[in-house]
Amino acid sequence: MISQKKIEGGVHLFEAAGLGKAPFRFIGCVDDSVGANPSYGGMVFRGERDGVDHWTQPGGSCAYCGQGIIVFCWIRSADGKKFKVGSDCVKKVGDAGLRLVVDTAVAKRRREQKQRRDAARIANARELLRFPTVCQRLRDQVHPVARHAACGLTMWHWVDWMLRHAGIRGKLSACKAVEAACAEPGELDRTAPCAIL
Repeated sequence: MISQKKIEGGVHLFEAAGLGKAPFRFIGCVDDSVGANPSYGGMVFRGERDGVDHWTQPGGSCAYCGQGIIVFCWIRSADGKKFKVGSDCVKKVGDAGLRLVVDTAVAKRRREQKQRRDAARIANARELLRFPTVCQRLRDQVHPVARHAACGLTMWHWVDWMLRHAGIRGKLSACKAVEAACAEPGELDRTAPCAIL
């Protein structure tokens, strides 16, 4: 989307800062921390130069205010200059058209990150259920639904059903129960897998 709003005496604040000529177009959002490697202290691989791997901290600086940013909102000016700013600076300049597009892109990125985190948490819970100790700890707990508990079903049955049939919210509730079972004192027996899922 192209921003055509002129601000403060007819000059867009990005233009006044020397970032190019209005109107400004939002190109996209990039999260620089995506390539971060926890094994290297959260550093990001930037390439190889003269046979040496170059790792740096994720992020950069906003072209408008100089603040350190991890999520880059790339903007292109009418004269072809491309620069990165933080989403807060897009809000600061008061350009409603540009702000709407950036807010939508940032919200979409956050949604996708949450979906990836949730999927990883669910996969981890399924993996933990392969250990007999975790299964036994869940079998020792009462089913959260009273009528099922009266029939002799346990928390293990509830977790099994939730991870098979529930939506994301239900699966995350089951993950919480599995994580609580793993947090109990004692070693996890990782020798023989449990028959579940």
